[in-house]
Amino acid sequence: MPFRIDETDPQVMIVHTGDHIGPEDYEDFLKYWASRFEGEERFGIVLVNEPHTHDEEGDEELSEEELQKIREERGARLIRIINDFRRDYRQRSNQKTIGMANVYPADAEWIQDLGEDGWEDMQTKAMMRSNYMFGIRGRNFTGIEKAKAWIKEQASQPPISLADDPQAPTAGGGRVGLFYGSTTGVTEEIADQIANVWSETGLDALEAVNISYLDDISNLKEFDYLILGCPTWNVGELQDDWELELPNLEDVDFSGKRVALFGVGDQAHYSDNFQDALGILGRKLRERGATLVGFTPTEGYDYDESVGVENDMFMGLAIDEVNQSDLTSERIEAWVKQLVREFELTPA
Repeated sequence: MPFRIDETDPQVMIVHTGDHIGPEDYEDFLKYWASRFEGEERFGIVLVNEPHTHDEEGDEELSEEELQKIREERGARLIRIINDFRRDYRQRSNQKTIGMANVYPADAEWIQDLGEDGWEDMQTKAMMRSNYMFGIRGRNFTGIEKAKAWIKEQASQPPISLADDPQAPTAGGGRVGLFYGSTTGVTEEIADQIANVWSETGLDALEAVNISYLDDISNLKEFDYLILGCPTWNVGELQDDWELELPNLEDVDFSGKRVALFGVGDQAHYSDNFQDALGILGRKLRERGATLVGFTPTEGYDYDESVGVENDMFMGLAIDEVNQSDLTSERIEAWVKQLVREFELTPA
């Protein structure tokens, strides 16, 4: 493992990423992190993100298109490695890890360009993602000593509460089920917002449940109506919790079920694949007998291609938290009202 680990202080594991790394190096590090859970003491992690290169960089025989494909494949593998850790170790990490401090070079151009608002937004995302992926607090720094001091401060705090994490769908199902897949926590946040808006309709409250908590994907049949969320990852791929479950959908009959989909994507950086997950998941569910509802207009978005579009309509609610976060609330509110009509539900 090329990561350099300094454990001089048993309370703080300082991890230097080094200058030549790949997904396998992160995999080795996560395995080592998990091995530390067997110890008696809690510890924090300071991850020092150093400038680095990859094997393919500088290879003049590779075209830019080939290089981009390699980068995308490497990114997809890294995402799956981290998500495997979340599924297997988040509960243990919550109990044994004090927190994670990410350290970035203060003189990096992208840090200079962030500005105060951008840095604060980055802090918010660091906390959300560390919470979601590892069950711990997270924060960003531009100096190791400040990062170590923050870890020491967190040592006096109890682990964050995971008591509200839903572990399984409501026994016996119900009228409406709300499920999602999420890797960094963004789609989880959107699912929670949908549940909050739904609570204002006068209908029974919804609980947003991560599909990775399901013992069997066929449990979705226990609900009369379904709201399912999946972000588009990499170049037009399903989020990997959904990707793992996709083959299992072949054994589930959704005949008579009305299903509404919501997706999270980035129309600026992935313009050729924006909201592809809506189409991949939607068409599979339709093959299994589901009736898709909740289609929304494509007006107001700026993208090039999407397999999540059918007859000039998104096959569900399209959310872009990267470029259009200011529109998310109104889009969710309008969509929930639409679903109440299309599910033909009447508030008590």
